[in-house]
Amino acid sequence: MRFGRGFKLALVASLCLATTAPALGETWRGIEIDTGGWIPVAKDDDSYVLVKMRQQQAENRQVWARFEVSQPKTYASFSTRSALALIEFDCANGRSRTLQELSYSDNNLKGDERDGDATDWSYVVAGSNEDNMFKLACNSP
Repeated sequence: MRFGRGFKLALVASLCLATTAPALGETWRGIEIDTGGWIPVAKDDDSYVLVKMRQQQAENRQVWARFEVSQPKTYASFSTRSALALIEFDCANGRSRTLQELSYSDNNLKGDERDGDATDWSYVVAGSNEDNMFKLACNSP
């Protein structure tokens, strides 16, 4: 099952509202989050955002972004607690696009899985979690 652009935008918008950096290895909202190999980017009461760097190219950079939520989000009759997105950043122009997206019914990328759609380029919003990921990816060697 594939979800349209509206699903991706709604999911990312609802999951990218956190602004403070989390501590590693903590139990979050009663949920054990597996942080092994992941870089925490942000968390709040409802969402926990982590990234994993991919092999980098000269101009564009890619990260796996992982989103965990304490309360399930429902889109198109699928209830999700975690999502994984391969995001590409155009460092020179301040843009991003999603190359692949997967949503899971349980935390830690477990349970039933649903595919999402790739998205077109859009500009990174200053001060957002996406901006934090952009800076991490584009400032990495």
